[in-house]
Amino acid sequence: MNNPFGWIMTVAFLVGVTGCNETKEQGETDRKEVFLQTDTVQGHEVKQLRQQVVDKTVAFHQKDYRIHICREADRSLKMVKTEEGETFRDNTIQLQIKSADGRVVFNKEFRKEHFASVVDARFMPHAILDGLAFDKVSERGFHFVAGVSHPQSDLYVPVSLVVSPDGKLSLSKIDFMEDSYTEK
Repeated sequence: MNNPFGWIMTVAFLVGVTGCNETKEQGETDRKEVFLQTDTVQGHEVKQLRQQVVDKTVAFHQKDYRIHICREADRSLKMVKTEEGETFRDNTIQLQIKSADGRVVFNKEFRKEHFASVVDARFMPHAILDGLAFDKVSERGFHFVAGVSHPQSDLYVPVSLVVSPDGKLSLSKIDFMEDSYTEK
């Protein structure tokens, strides 16, 4: 995606898809309920994103591959406090890619620390691992977009993940603003 608008839409989708596993019926009151749930820890309310599971089959070099992504709030990770004083539980995201014959190409559990090489160190203490979404396949491999964000804010860092056909991972920060200002 060389189009900066495409990256913006991908990240918006990434953030929006967090509640796609649930639908509300009549009497829907607050859309945030779809995205968040609360828990009580030592007398304090803690917010967390709901579990998200995505299973997708994609074709790569005329072979099918199954992509499994599972985001879960992780009680073992340090909680994040927003400027407004709200406390959020951080997430782990499991990414697994299997060939049609069952061979595991890639299997890794991500935490936000895995993105420390591409996300500013001053941003990390106030951020959570928000989500991971499949983007496309190319000759380089399987492309994904991850989001590390300040909870319930517009502050996020989109990260590109590429998993090569032999299971090697490469990360890079997506800088779509740079492309937005180029003259044509």
